[in-house]
Amino acid sequence: MFKNLLINEWIKISKRKSNRVFAIIMAAFILLIGLLSVLFRHNTFFKEMPYTSLTVGIVLSVVQFYAIVIGAAVMSNEFKDSTMKHLLVKPVSRASVLLSKLCMVIFVIIGLSVILSLLSYLVGMITPGGNDLTFVEVSKMVGYGLPSVIFFVTVAIFISVLLKAPSLAIVIPIVGSFIGTTITFMLAKYDFYKYIIFAHLDPSMYDSDKNIGGGQAPDGFTPGLTIVLYVVYCAAFIALSVWVFRKKEIN
Repeated sequence: MFKNLLINEWIKISKRKSNRVFAIIMAAFILLIGLLSVLFRHNTFFKEMPYTSLTVGIVLSVVQFYAIVIGAAVMSNEFKDSTMKHLLVKPVSRASVLLSKLCMVIFVIIGLSVILSLLSYLVGMITPGGNDLTFVEVSKMVGYGLPSVIFFVTVAIFISVLLKAPSLAIVIPIVGSFIGTTITFMLAKYDFYKYIIFAHLDPSMYDSDKNIGGGQAPDGFTPGLTIVLYVVYCAAFIALSVWVFRKKEIN
């Protein structure tokens, strides 16, 4: 039954023109920057521009914001269009409905991140400066960027279930992604700051590769601590989302 829910969510997402438009715009951006680099290859700026790391970094940042939008929409749109009650008529639990939506959003975002980053890498091969990152380093960038995306998607879904307000479900996670680093920096002098999730959303701090993270993890931070805290925070938001969804009256 869960498989059928996933298929249903895939059909819904694949039918949305906005997803295809987003992918096309991002691909066009990657190709445009690559084309400009080739056309103006004698220009110092384009000749020395770290094309691959620049475009992959931009792609992953934009995909994160888009992921929040999708995460907020998958639940709130069902409430707004009064289609949620039709889903719940079927012999499936509310937890299964919510988790199927979360899983499919994560799947789509991973797919977008991988495909667009791979395109950046391939286009980078023809730019004047060549690829400034290896394929392994690009893969690392994608992998290190996913924890942050997945976390903020879970937050967006939680808020959309709690408030049925897509605007707040989008704004709050995006604001959180912007001010998270600032909050962590301001609280860095306190011992408890290492338990704040924002400090653990970038695993690249444990990578000694200077092109990726440079191994700049703060004192007291370990990969084990980061994994445990990340799982706990995500599990907490998912559990809260399921609990609220089960209690919510569906009209």
